[in-house]
Amino acid sequence: MLEKWTPVFRNPDTGDFLELVAKEKDGDDVLQGYFRSPGGKTWPIIDGVPRFVPESFYGEKKQTVQSFSEKWTNWEKKAGRPLGQTPQEHADLSEQLGHLFGLQGAEQVELNIFKSGSRILDAGCGVGWAEELFNHHPNCERFALDISQSVEVARARTKMLSNVFVLQGDILNIPFSGPTFYAIFSY
Repeated sequence: MLEKWTPVFRNPDTGDFLELVAKEKDGDDVLQGYFRSPGGKTWPIIDGVPRFVPESFYGEKKQTVQSFSEKWTNWEKKAGRPLGQTPQEHADLSEQLGHLFGLQGAEQVELNIFKSGSRILDAGCGVGWAEELFNHHPNCERFALDISQSVEVARARTKMLSNVFVLQGDILNIPFSGPTFYAIFSY
């Protein structure tokens, strides 16, 4: 996770600002560390992904987390490649995402729907295919959140994109405060 994103995060329970404590970095990319609230509660950063979920969600998993984690990690193992890499898959995903936003015709093909400079949340990002395949505005800030361990794959797919931030969290208890996003979508 890039250090520049630190001011966006808050304690999901209290809304307090969080302090970033970096233990291992690669330039501005924090690979290991944690966020700490003024009250002392911490949330780890593991392999560049902040974990705003109970430890059991990235260790011994609960049913929903396990189901989605296995779905996305098994896809690449079975297919031997990431989702969306064939022309047909890319076209299908483009059409599906376009329908989600109510786009038609040429608008749908472009998927160029976010204003430059806007902040977007993909709530339930899975393996981050929307951020990887349809990141047409590098000036948009793209937050990719998922409760499952699919964030491992999403991080690997998007870590070279400086405008994408992947985190593990619960959409019912997100670590942001106030009116943070221009658009929120869940596919």
